[in-house]
Amino acid sequence: LGIVIDRSGSMKGSRIQNAIRAAQGAVDRLADGDTVSVVSFDTQASVVVAPTPISSLTRESVRAAIQSIQLGGDTCVSCGLEESLRLVGQTPGQVSRVLLLSDGDANHGVRDVAGFRTLGQRARDRGVPVSSIGVDLEFNEKILAALAQE
Repeated sequence: LGIVIDRSGSMKGSRIQNAIRAAQGAVDRLADGDTVSVVSFDTQASVVVAPTPISSLTRESVRAAIQSIQLGGDTCVSCGLEESLRLVGQTPGQVSRVLLLSDGDANHGVRDVAGFRTLGQRARDRGVPVSSIGVDLEFNEKILAALAQE
């Protein structure tokens, strides 16, 4: 599982905390032996957790790394997704999925629905479904839906 967390300025307040809790909840639900990676992004992507097999020894350190994510600047959703797809590709032979937690407010990199459809198609062609979760009540449903639909 590749988890992608939006840490841009628009995620301030409860949004970033909700995204962090959701990511930690996903990690809690992984089985021992599953592999997880975590990427956060603002104008650029940062690897928070490199691909790591989940076990009783690693689960808490992954959760702590997610908790350490801090707010940044503008938003490059595509930067975070591209980095996560790269990391997920490092663990061949496993079922792969990317989970995006964002408000979908893209102002760097890919910014339009057509561009996100193309990104979603590329992920699908690589056999990696992207699930997107809009954080808070106000999020860019068109961008997040375009990714998930493709």
